Amino acid sequence: MSGYLLCSSRLATHPYQVEGLGIRIYSAEELCYYIFHHVQVIGEEFLEEPLFTFLEKELGLAEESAHIRKYVERQAEFSTVLTAILREFRYYSDQEIGQFQGRLDALGKQTPLERQCKRADFLLEKRRVQAAFHIYENIMAGRKSRGSQQFYGMVAQRMAVCCLQQFQYSRGMKYLQAAFQEWPDERILKQLVQVCLLCGKELPEELLKNADASRLYQWKQEYEQSRDLAETAAASCPQAAIFDRDSIRRKEELKRYMADLKKEYREMTE
Repeated sequence: MSGYLLCSSRLATHPYQVEGLGIRIYSAEELCYYIFHHVQVIGEEFLEEPLFTFLEKELGLAEESAHIRKYVERQAEFSTVLTAILREFRYYSDQEIGQFQGRLDALGKQTPLERQCKRADFLLEKRRVQAAFHIYENIMAGRKSRGSQQFYGMVAQRMAVCCLQQFQYSRGMKYLQAAFQEWPDERILKQLVQVCLLCGKELPEELLKNADASRLYQWKQEYEQSRDLAETAAASCPQAAIFDRDSIRRKEELKRYMADLKKEYREMTE
């Protein structure tokens, strides 16, 4: 895992892989850290054989693994097993575990749809755009009367964000329009206006009737100010000059720049 953790236990030769997040876990302490900070994305498939194999064979924690396995065999609540893992390895204090249990209780009060959405939101926040989009897509595909129009409008808006982060502007526009139809919120309309400005397109006629002229003017002004700030920041960046070079010199300078970044990273981690 990224960052620094004080690990007193054995380190694995072959880490436990967390699919979808690109996380590798090398120790019991890192396992606890992952559970504590990523509980929103942990599903019941986490408590399957690969985890116990990792604890027993890679970390030599057969006794601790057996204790945790008993909870699973007794079909204990998922939240109970996660808390038991934290207590087993004692990486967090009792106070911190109490806070963790409070978060679990809050998650337990959410509907399955809300939990799925929160999981996707977490992935989107961590820049796992494709994984987040897939969950949002499944929510929309399985749509029934359980969720409100506002809920599904919010999901469609998140799908638009996923597309826009991958520069898929036309696709993002489509989802923003769908979101506005479900949930005619001014914030979504503002996003539609700004994406249209970014792409040099006109706001669709059916949406113009929902937009106040003064608000449209204000949003356009905000967009232009943001664009000017971005252009100024890019121009003041020393690396921006690299892209003014011819193709050969640009390639050489980019190589040198990347080499400097790698050197700086190695020095930081040594």
